[in-house]
Amino acid sequence: MERLAQPSRLLQRKLFEVNLLKPVTVEKEAPIGEIRRILRDTGSRIVLVVNGEGRLEGVIYRSSVILVTSRKSEAKALDIMEEPTVVLKPSYSLEEAVFSMLKFDEWYAPVVNDANRLVGLLGLETPIRLLLEAGFYRGYTASDAMTRDVEYVLEGDSLTRVWEIMVERRYAGVPVVDQRMVVRGIVTQYDLIKKGYTRLGLESEAPPHRVRVESVMTRSVIYVAESDNLEDVARIMLDRGVGRVPVVKSRDSKILTGIIDREDLVRLYFKSRGRASL
Repeated sequence: MERLAQPSRLLQRKLFEVNLLKPVTVEKEAPIGEIRRILRDTGSRIVLVVNGEGRLEGVIYRSSVILVTSRKSEAKALDIMEEPTVVLKPSYSLEEAVFSMLKFDEWYAPVVNDANRLVGLLGLETPIRLLLEAGFYRGYTASDAMTRDVEYVLEGDSLTRVWEIMVERRYAGVPVVDQRMVVRGIVTQYDLIKKGYTRLGLESEAPPHRVRVESVMTRSVIYVAESDNLEDVARIMLDRGVGRVPVVKSRDSKILTGIIDREDLVRLYFKSRGRASL
């Protein structure tokens, strides 16, 4: 099996040497309706809150916006923003920055200078792209990186079940299967934002207000087989902008056996270096 000769050098560059993402920002007085619109229009998973001088004040996750109830429908950014778990500096190495993000289960982290002014945003797609271009994933298959303990829902389940999984497991998307475990679709946080489903629409679980998964899920789901080349899987995720893809036993059966997300792709690199305690 072909492996990269010196993987330890792949992510040693400093963050100031990396093309950081341009973050989506708002000020803390921005209303929740504007933030929802930004998330819907941009597809962003995170919004950074800055002041008039560009200093970082907090972060807003897409999941936090979905959690807003009717009692907070007039909320502003300052009401739902959180202290960022990971804040990076341009002098940090990419490897250590990404390791910190994985440790705290973060896909994105703001990068600030010594004056706390926002410089950019680091996302896990950056190291994945570098590893892909360097040939790190060559020789691996999807089964080498996939998580087998995967949560899923049925088409007839209430959307509240999806809600519970997203909140408890911090999942950005949940695969949908039938009784035979055949993949039928996926429900993502973006689906909920795009179609206007927030906690406001889920507060009443009594019929006929109950929302079923089948009415919200994306049916044209991107999935991969256990035997697929991991290079192809990583390329699909980057090119299509998806954060996680269901893994099936085979393309013929489409039986769900696991899932691969961006953390799995990056975690494989650290496992290859003997840093698997994440």
